[in-house]
Amino acid sequence: MSTLKILVGLSGAGKSTIAKQLLSNENTTLMSSDDIRAELWGDAADQQSPDKVFQVMQKRTIDALLKGNDVVYDATNV
Repeated sequence: MSTLKILVGLSGAGKSTIAKQLLSNENTTLMSSDDIRAELWGDAADQQSPDKVFQVMQKRTIDALLKGNDVVYDATNV
């Protein structure tokens, strides 16, 4: 059974550090809104079009879970 771990906290609170510690095995996928921003716009701090970022993140999360992977979901989530 797949598990989904969702991190919640203010920007700069250490969620990404904790997320990396939660990567328990090769079947754990890290979903990071910062990584997706960097992938889409070349800058993890670029806050344009958050809807696009979270559409991509949601689709990738669902795909990973359906494949049987655990997911660590790293975003502010306030």
